[in-house]
Amino acid sequence: MSNATGQLQADWEQYSFLQVPKNWARAIETSPTILALLAIWIGLVSAYDIYLTIKYADSLAYLEQNPVARGILNLDSIQGMGVEHLARFIGLKCGGTVLAIGSLFMISHWKHHLANLAASGVALVQLCVLAFLSFAN
Repeated sequence: MSNATGQLQADWEQYSFLQVPKNWARAIETSPTILALLAIWIGLVSAYDIYLTIKYADSLAYLEQNPVARGILNLDSIQGMGVEHLARFIGLKCGGTVLAIGSLFMISHWKHHLANLAASGVALVQLCVLAFLSFAN
C-alpha cells in the first residue's frame, strides 16, 4: 500500500504544473497580476455601461433606475434629446471609474492584500451591474 502511494506521488510530481502551491492563498492575495486583471474587468464593465448609455441616450431619462444617476441627469436642462446632453453624466461615469481604479492601485502601494480584497469587491459589484444590464427587462 505504501509503495502504491509513493508511486502515485511520484507520478503526480512529474506534472508539477498541475500542483497548487502550498501557500496559494498568499500568492493570490499579494499578486499584482490579480489586481491588474480585476482592474481590467472593472474598466471593461464600465465601458459597456457607457456604451449602453450612449446607445439608449434618447430614452435614458426613463430607463435609468439609479437615483444618483437620475439626479445627475436632471442637472442637464434638456433631456431625451440625444447624446450631446449626456456629457456631464458620461464624464462623471468615466471619472468615477478612473478614480476607483486609481484608488485601488494607490492602496496597493500601501497594503497590497487590501487592494486585492477591495478590487475583488468592486469586481463583484461590476459583475452584478453587468448581469443587471444584460438581463433586466
